[in-house]
Amino acid sequence: MPDLTMTENALGVTWHNTVDDLGSDHRILVTTIPRENDATQSSNKTKRLVDWDKFREIRRQSASPPTSNIKSWCENVISSARQATQEVQMDFPIDRLYS
Repeated sequence: MPDLTMTENALGVTWHNTVDDLGSDHRILVTTIPRENDATQSSNKTKRLVDWDKFREIRRQSASPPTSNIKSWCENVISSARQATQEVQMDFPIDRLYS
């Protein structure tokens, strides 16, 4: 399974693979997200919250054999993330919501 970094509605995001593995079969990816994106999101009172336990359960239930079609695999992962995401109305200003 490839290591991924997904962003949405963020401009100027960059990433690079450090090639460090710290003894794991994964590599460390460094993602840089410019701070100026926070200002545009802070005025929005609707935030998205991902239930990561639900995401993992959806992924477990939709387990499929290994594929070489990365586009199809990514679409499936994104669909799982959307299914595990809900929109939350905030009654107070907040820049970020961590799940």
